[in-house]
Amino acid sequence: MVSQKQFERVQSYIRKGIEEGAEVLVGGEGHPEGFEAGYFVKPTVFVNVKNDMSIAREEAPWGGFKYSGLGREYGQYGIKAFLEPKAILEA
Repeated sequence: MVSQKQFERVQSYIRKGIEEGAEVLVGGEGHPEGFEAGYFVKPTVFVNVKNDMSIAREEAPWGGFKYSGLGREYGQYGIKAFLEPKAILEA
């Protein structure tokens, strides 16, 4: 994260997710091991998340434009963000 404030905000969402009953598959609260200095956050994945939980309702999509709340993960553009072109040559 870029600041202590942002780090604490993310930590509060992780804590809310746990308090509201979501299960942490990997990650969780605190700094990653070996990265105690700075504002590093453990990559965290929740499972058993319900749509009424804060982490499902309030955690905005990545990317997006202005304040629309619409991210880039929908449609072909979102899929392309996760792809890596590769050329295969036959001899």
